[in-house]
Amino acid sequence: MNIFISGIGGLGLIGLSKRMCGMLETLYPSVLSSENRGIAQRRGHISATLRAGSSTHTPRLVNGKVDLLIALEALEALKHPELIGPNTLCIVSDLKMKNFGGNQTKHGYPPMEQIVQRLNQLGAQVIVVEYEQFMLDNQLLKVHISSAILGVFSRLFKFTEDELQQLYPKLFKDARNNAALNWGYQLFDFNQEQQCQVHPIAA
Repeated sequence: MNIFISGIGGLGLIGLSKRMCGMLETLYPSVLSSENRGIAQRRGHISATLRAGSSTHTPRLVNGKVDLLIALEALEALKHPELIGPNTLCIVSDLKMKNFGGNQTKHGYPPMEQIVQRLNQLGAQVIVVEYEQFMLDNQLLKVHISSAILGVFSRLFKFTEDELQQLYPKLFKDARNNAALNWGYQLFDFNQEQQCQVHPIAA
C-alpha cells in the first residue's frame, strides 16, 4: 500500500500523516513514513509518503504509482502526476489557497471540474471533499481540513468512530476538530455504490 499526501504549510498535513500512520500500524505488520516539510511556515508545498505492507524496507516510493493520493488543497492534486495511475484513488479537497511561489494569481485558479478531469485523464478515480462551504457554514479554519480528511480516511479503511476515539481522544475534545472529523466520516459510505463508487482499497 503506497499513500502520498500533498498539501500546503498550515493545513495540518504533518499531524494528519502521523495519525494515518498510527492507524495503518493497526492493520499492517510494517509501516514506514517520510515527510518533506519544505517551507511549510511560508505556505510552501509539503508532502508525506506512507508505505504499508507485510514487509516494507524504505519509506520512499520507487518508480511506481500510488494506491491513494490525498490532496489537502485542490491544485496540490496535480503536483505529482507521475504518481497517478489507473488504480489510484484520489481524495481531493476543494479548498483553494495561494501558496508561496505559486502562479494561481497570474494564471487564474482552474475550476474544480477541470482538476477532476485532468486526474481522470491520468486514470484516477476521484473523490472530491467539498470542505470550503462546510468550513464557512461552521466557522472552522482551513487547518481543520486535516481532521475532515482523517474522517474520510477512517471510513475508507473501515475504522469505527469508537476505534478512532480510542486512538486519538484529543481530537474529540476539541469542538472544531471533532466537527470536521465527524463530517468527513459521515460524508461517504464506501459500501454504497450510489453514494461513492467502491474502490479496491475499500472493498
